[in-house]
Amino acid sequence: MLDPDLRYLIHIARFRSMARAADELAVSQSTLSRAVQRLESRFGVGLVDRTSHGVCLTDPGKRLVARLADADRQLRDAENELNDIAQGRKGVVRIAAGHTVSSPVVRALVPRLRIDRPAANLQLDTCFNKRLMMRLIDGDYDFGVSLIPAELPPELVAYPLLRDRLVPVVRQGHPITSIANPKVDDLMQFLWAGADSHILSNAALDALFLRAKVGRPDYAVQCSSYEAAIDAVKSSDCIAFAPDWQVHQGLGLGAGLTIVEVPGFAHPRTLGILERRGAYISPLGRRAQELVTEALELLNARAAKLSAHTSGPTPRSAPRPPPAWASGS
Repeated sequence: MLDPDLRYLIHIARFRSMARAADELAVSQSTLSRAVQRLESRFGVGLVDRTSHGVCLTDPGKRLVARLADADRQLRDAENELNDIAQGRKGVVRIAAGHTVSSPVVRALVPRLRIDRPAANLQLDTCFNKRLMMRLIDGDYDFGVSLIPAELPPELVAYPLLRDRLVPVVRQGHPITSIANPKVDDLMQFLWAGADSHILSNAALDALFLRAKVGRPDYAVQCSSYEAAIDAVKSSDCIAFAPDWQVHQGLGLGAGLTIVEVPGFAHPRTLGILERRGAYISPLGRRAQELVTEALELLNARAAKLSAHTSGPTPRSAPRPPPAWASGS
């Protein structure tokens, strides 16, 4: 692994802020400042400029960080590969899942992965898609399960598995459920709940209101988690967006919710597995991918059947991942 000073510089470059980098690393800002001073003395050039808006890298700093980040990822891959060779099927698989898809991912892996690989351990984090992709690129996870953006970062490769729709949802018994054939104007009569700006789908959801020629809704509740936003909907007359399959299943977060079907007022999405291009993934990681793939393809098939009974578009079958997954290559 890289020495601490070099790893600190990578985090400073990522966050462009001493304070945010220090919070992420759980160290003091003075620790980071001393690390930068040691590196600048070591290499004989300035690496970081401090501005009123934070910090930025000098040109030599940018060149150094680009090489360091690539070297750090390769070292992590090499360490993981050697650990797999030494431990056989033992090891840890590190997975990140987007908030709306975390529940089926958990059900796919627990307890089945442990049954298949008794010595295996699972690290599963739930986070917003933007942060998920950033940390996946940095090598913090073996793979992620999330929304696939229209413009995928070049460092990542995606395997589509599930097509769904984000639709307006309310609690059961909400006043709007008594309206036959509700319109967008009916939705605008109520307050809304939603997650904050970290949501990749926010721009597409805002575009729905723009196309309907209504103003942006009044968000009475904005949460740092999807779960909190749905809880707010269940305990009030607020409206929020949620995946249609989650409500149709009526399990977990989808329990107690009702879809407000408004023709043309839904955001279609594609979700699937993301992994870093060219990264080493252990046999344990590949097995976890197989289990997630199986669960999401089954969910996609069920969603396609359910959509035949709604006014929304029928999800197309998502393409399967390449055969290399099955071989573990």
